Amino acid sequence: MIPMFLSFEWGDWLFRSPYLSAVTITGIALLMVSKVPTVSLKRIRIPHHMVIPTLLAFGVATAFLTTAPWPTLMVVGVVYLSSIPLTIRSYYRLKRATEARKTETVEKPDAIPLPGPATLPLGETSAPTTEWRH
Repeated sequence: MIPMFLSFEWGDWLFRSPYLSAVTITGIALLMVSKVPTVSLKRIRIPHHMVIPTLLAFGVATAFLTTAPWPTLMVVGVVYLSSIPLTIRSYYRLKRATEARKTETVEKPDAIPLPGPATLPLGETSAPTTEWRH
């Protein structure tokens, strides 16, 4: 949406080119169907000492969004796009760490006894109907 925000703010003289539009749309389509990891804000925990600065930053961002929406949204979009390479690097670093941890557990297997089959009293071929079986 960055090209759209740019055209709203500074006119569409740059984005009238069909070649630039084709490149932009192709890039967007490839990103939509790719498995490129992107930032997820679900698990972010804000430390107690950063709560007030975070609220102030959101307040300033909201003020910019109401006074100059298109440049603000363009900056947010550029920050998001620039975070993709960092996210990819972080994803592969975590993936390598997970694989290394898996190989460590494969090398040192712990002997855990498996539970045996449940035994039924003599003469019974099936479990009582009042008893839960999983």
